[in-house]
Formats: sequence, structure tokens, C-alpha cells
Amino acid sequence: MAILKIARMGHPVLRGVAAEIADPTAPEIARLVADMRETLADIGGAGLAAPQVHVPLRLVLFRVPQERTTGAEGDVALDLTALVNPVIEPLGEAREIGWEGCLSVPG
Repeated sequence: MAILKIARMGHPVLRGVAAEIADPTAPEIARLVADMRETLADIGGAGLAAPQVHVPLRLVLFRVPQERTTGAEGDVALDLTALVNPVIEPLGEAREIGWEGCLSVPG
């Protein structure tokens, strides 16, 4: 395993469209997940996308620690989870405004 370098805001890899992962069971994907997991633990973040470590693939790791939950229905702590080829679909028109941290944004 390896700790990967984080792409900073403005890097071209963060502006592109990430490619779909053809075979989620491929050994190189397992290695990437392991490296991203180690990187996330090292930097102390809650989530990390493959493009943030200079890999333009649709892969996201995230966790929800208990202290980040709100107590709202369905808002529960989650262990580290990997999403391969995720698709974001709004559940409705409601929006919530708030600050979000990002490892690719300095400070």
C-alpha cells in the first residue's frame, strides 16, 4: 500500500470527467482502494475520490463518523465505504446549504 499525493484545486484531473470502471473486481482497483484507504487514514479525512489522487476513475471512499451525524432520521454513522461508478440523483427539490471540507482545497 502507499500514501498517494492529493491533487490540489486547479489541477486538470479535478476538472475532467472521471471514467467508468469496467471491472470493479480487477486487482488494480483493489490496490487503488487500499492505497486510497491508507491515504485517507493518513490525512484524517472523511472521504476521497480517485481524481483527488490523480486517478481519473469513478471511485469514491467515504465514512461518516458518529460525531458527524445530526440525529435526523436516516443519518447514521457509516464505516469506510467504497462506491464504484456512483451516480448522483437528487431525491427532491430540497437543498441544504452549508460548508463542506475538501482535501483538494488548501486550508
